Amino acid sequence: MNNLRADWNPGDERFWNPEVASVVVSDDIDRLVIVSDLHAYREPLEVLDQHFQGQPIASQVLVNGDMLEGGLDAVETVAWVRKHASGYTTRGNHDSGIFRYLRDGPSGVTSLGADTEMAAYMVLDEGAMEFIQGLPDVLDVRWKGFQLRLMHGHFSLRTRAYTDWKLGRDAIVELFADATVDLTVVGHTHYPFVANGSFGRVANPGSLAAPIYRFTQLDGQQIDRRREDPDIADEVVRSSYLVVDVVDGVLQPSLVMFQFDQERLLRRYDARDDLRMAPLFRRRWITQGHTDPSLASK
Repeated sequence: MNNLRADWNPGDERFWNPEVASVVVSDDIDRLVIVSDLHAYREPLEVLDQHFQGQPIASQVLVNGDMLEGGLDAVETVAWVRKHASGYTTRGNHDSGIFRYLRDGPSGVTSLGADTEMAAYMVLDEGAMEFIQGLPDVLDVRWKGFQLRLMHGHFSLRTRAYTDWKLGRDAIVELFADATVDLTVVGHTHYPFVANGSFGRVANPGSLAAPIYRFTQLDGQQIDRRREDPDIADEVVRSSYLVVDVVDGVLQPSLVMFQFDQERLLRRYDARDDLRMAPLFRRRWITQGHTDPSLASK
């Protein structure tokens, strides 16, 4: 493909030039369903389709970035997004990886394996590539008199610095809250929440496939995001998405938590020897919502 847009690159201000698009959702739509961080795993999408079947509520799906990197189902994932959310999708940092590669050459590839963003793009056809190329970084959504802003969250409109995915809920709210819109929706951190800040309301759908409830720092320190979050207190790790309703004239975002067949997913990956992500690292992440760099190469 020619003339691919050189995308924003963390740490390089020359490429910080977010593309903003606007869309109007019909008032005939009763509910917005916002998903994020799909990461090329098909099993959660199958469960989500079951959630949609037979529902009397007219819904519009919106996807808030990172369709790719981590799983093996890039073709199926992008096809699902194009079917359910064409025109209602933003690009995440991993979706942008191929554009950095095409700009920088082989030096832009930081990892190899069938579960990486580069491997994903090797199997995507031209139509899928063009779809991803055309996605905006920020999507302003008007619906029933309200305005929502969707952006993946790997950068904010206030700073050119890369947003650390390890940030907690309060830090994310402070960074992204904007009183000029009714709701800002971000992803990237893989941790779900709905929160009100002094400058506006912010929500994160979490991840459909790989939530991150806790993580181990490089120095060995363990961080559990739930300790500061009264809304998610138990030890059960669930995938999640966000639904937005209008109730009595008030915008009402809420989280839907669900589980899928994690063992079926993991069996597919355990049978492969061409993956970047180590089996134990993936297992702990998928089943416990825990990323631990000490397991990344084992």
